[in-house]
Amino acid sequence: MSNFRITTNGLYRTYRTNLNKNNQRLSNAMVGVETQRKFNTYAEDPAAASKAWRLRRSYWRTGDQIDNNNYAISKYESAYAAMAAVVDGDVTNGDYGLGLSSILASVEGVSDTSGSARTALGKELLQAADNIVSMMNTKYGDEFVFAGADGQNVPFDWSDDGSRLLYRGVDVSTEEPKSLEDFHITEAELKEAGLDTPSDLLMEDPGSDDPEAAEKYQKVRQFLASPSGSEDDPDYQAAMSRHNRIMSLKSYLEGYQERNGVTYEKGAENYAKLQSMVKETTYVDIGIGMTENGRGELIDGSAFNTAISGLKFLGYGKDNNVVMVIKELGEIFKNADPETGNYANGEEDRERAQELMALLQKTFHASQDQHTQLSADARYLDTNLKQLELNKSELDRQIVEVEDLDMAEAITNMNWAQYCYNAALRIGTNILSQSLIDYMG
Repeated sequence: MSNFRITTNGLYRTYRTNLNKNNQRLSNAMVGVETQRKFNTYAEDPAAASKAWRLRRSYWRTGDQIDNNNYAISKYESAYAAMAAVVDGDVTNGDYGLGLSSILASVEGVSDTSGSARTALGKELLQAADNIVSMMNTKYGDEFVFAGADGQNVPFDWSDDGSRLLYRGVDVSTEEPKSLEDFHITEAELKEAGLDTPSDLLMEDPGSDDPEAAEKYQKVRQFLASPSGSEDDPDYQAAMSRHNRIMSLKSYLEGYQERNGVTYEKGAENYAKLQSMVKETTYVDIGIGMTENGRGELIDGSAFNTAISGLKFLGYGKDNNVVMVIKELGEIFKNADPETGNYANGEEDRERAQELMALLQKTFHASQDQHTQLSADARYLDTNLKQLELNKSELDRQIVEVEDLDMAEAITNMNWAQYCYNAALRIGTNILSQSLIDYMG
């Protein structure tokens, strides 16, 4: 049997190594109990750290989505409350006058036999129009709720003379313009006649002070001139057909400017602005994907649009805005004879009033439909919030599972590490004591 000798230095070296290991194990156990984490650096557990990073990123993103969803809910609740006052009237107090449903019932109740009530109702209608505009300028925080994508500026306002309702500076009653194609006239035909815009057809004689304008005016006159020739001549028939189309366009342009107070081109520009503003978007991520297509454009269904355009609720276009319908009807009723109820302009006012009553019903139902849609959107947001909160709770559970220690187990491990460390110290005391005696002997 072979013998081997354990040297003192070897014994010390082995002891120090084991003592350091026990000390490190105790230190790690104490840090774990203090931080309550399974690891504190990426190097300690790269796989778990990577998983934890992914989970925390999802957790933080879900938190942002919950904040966005809560913002959208609050904004839509403000919009819903404002529209409830507009559609049904404010049931808590009378500050906002009649709601649209009450207005419609009141208007339908004013017949020719009870016409003396028209004057009083007319004043109420005018006040109601102002009150509706005030409600549609409701703010949520620092933003106007119904201002579309421009929440910093008031959406609805009256023109200086109070006759026109403006949405962000554009007349909401702007008439939808017909196109040249509606008159079977091409832009090339206008260019051939030296016309830059269709409204040049309405050009007046500039006189001799402006030769260039005078020359253009002569071209317009030639363009509008009735062709001559035999009715049996196909060329004459074609020329006459074009002349009739041109004159129809000219008549339409004259009527458009008279009805809207602006040129056809300006009206077309304004109407295009209204169409653009009603389609404005301000997308936020509420956890439904928020992805882009191959062209770098956001896919509509992957985010939520928080831009609420008041044009959707009150309408826009000629005779299509509920406030303007109420205002015009109110003016007609207010101007009626307070004793007899006779209309100020007789049959003309009566026919227009009948037409406006029908329009009021149409625009009211359109506003009512949008109010219902607001409710549906708010319910969707509420359901989505519950789902987000469930997702966040599940992510939190997974993060705890990956990162956090079981404290009962951690304390047990720390106590065991402490016991092992203390035992190592006692062994060291025995080794040092024996070695010292041997050395002195």
